[in-house]
Amino acid sequence: MSLLKYNSTRDLLRSEHRVDAQKSERLQASTCSVDLYEFEGGDNWKIHLNGYTDFLTHGPEMNWHFASSQFEAGSKEDIESRRKQKEEQDKANNRARQGRL
Repeated sequence: MSLLKYNSTRDLLRSEHRVDAQKSERLQASTCSVDLYEFEGGDNWKIHLNGYTDFLTHGPEMNWHFASSQFEAGSKEDIESRRKQKEEQDKANNRARQGRL
């Protein structure tokens, strides 16, 4: 973020740094995501890809949203929190399936 002259990873990207200038976005980071920055001279950089994961079969994994992260990405706390969320989602999906049978 310092390359782009931001004070924090929680800052919204300015329109000149957004892949889609019409949408508000923050810096994205997930396992195996790709970012592409182009040096334009002086101290100017341009973002071409921000957290790109279209090539991943199941999309982004362990996406760490800087504005709302409670834990450091990949930490024991993060992994445990994600495991609990998945268990809750699986239970909800099973209940929904049983209701359709």
